[in-house]
Amino acid sequence: MRRSLTGIVVALAAVCFGSSVAAAQTPSVQSLFGPFAGYVWYGHVHQTSAVITVPTIAHHSRFAVAATWIGVEGEGKLSSADSGPFFQIGVIESQDALLKPDPDVYRVFLSSTRLGFRPRMLFKVQPGDQVRLSIRFASHARLILSAVDQTPGAPASDSSTVTLHPGRGVRFNQALWIQEDPSDRTGGQLPYPGLSSAQFTNVLVDEQPPNLLTLETTWLSRKARIFGPTRLRASGFAVQREHPSAEALRYERLVVPEDDAAYAFNAQTELWTTRTSQHTISSVAEALARALERNIRSLRDEHWSENVRRLIGKLAAASNRDRLAVLALAKATPAHLPQALRVLRRAFAMQPISFYSLWIKARLHIPRFTPSGLAVEHYIKQQAS
Repeated sequence: MRRSLTGIVVALAAVCFGSSVAAAQTPSVQSLFGPFAGYVWYGHVHQTSAVITVPTIAHHSRFAVAATWIGVEGEGKLSSADSGPFFQIGVIESQDALLKPDPDVYRVFLSSTRLGFRPRMLFKVQPGDQVRLSIRFASHARLILSAVDQTPGAPASDSSTVTLHPGRGVRFNQALWIQEDPSDRTGGQLPYPGLSSAQFTNVLVDEQPPNLLTLETTWLSRKARIFGPTRLRASGFAVQREHPSAEALRYERLVVPEDDAAYAFNAQTELWTTRTSQHTISSVAEALARALERNIRSLRDEHWSENVRRLIGKLAAASNRDRLAVLALAKATPAHLPQALRVLRRAFAMQPISFYSLWIKARLHIPRFTPSGLAVEHYIKQQAS
């Protein structure tokens, strides 16, 4: 499955302001964890919704943009670099000190691949408003996106329902509830404002609250600041500053070398054929086996809290079974390589190692998907300082 968080990749400054385009289009360097904080659910999506509390901008930036939204996304074509079909609806929180008398603007918007990712503005809201957002499939291949300001006293005009046609045969396999630091046309993140925490309540997918273990956690980072979702409780969460625990940082540090070795192993074995030399097969497989052995020893030598101790033990045992399977591959001859790889991948598929890792990360409250090893090492040093 191809992972993609598309978001609002447009020149938001031009859409929202006009007068500050030059300043806004100077992109920042891409951050460590990227521009998205929230949750992603994987499965066949028919409906998703949430009520968001519009966050408040702190008055300390000359120009800044953020967005709070829900969305659905489908899988892209494997032969294409383009993302899959994507639709979102939410609130853009924008600030421009040159706008007088009020530099802060909050607008409900929608966007999609069909609209070229250019946000269509629907109506204005105020910080603290309760806005119900919904996306659902209807008959005849229609997608209905709606936003309603449920705040007592809000004008009746503060609602909008838009019907779009995603295309015949389109299926969505991701539901998203996200706080975003939007990007410009070049992909550089725009300045991110100081915000109160973004609140999501009544989070639903296919009319049911998602289970925490079915969700992927994503973090947003800007320089040394990291933002992430709180634990999902009573079908709600907030996006706020993250301060990872020492135990979470220790776990990340220990698994990075094994993760990097596994990625390298997968990339190399994808290119193997019956002409691959015996030396290459042995050296690559033995390198992964050594990385697994070091990881197992490190996990077992550390002192873990009761929260994850049993899961760490199960992860280490499953990793050891993987190590033995990799060592068996190291003895395969080139002629028997295809069969040996099939046996190895079948053994990997039968191991619950990935589930243990997901459960551990959920309990330690860290993202399921992490950046490269070097980036994680930098992040750990940054947090520890």
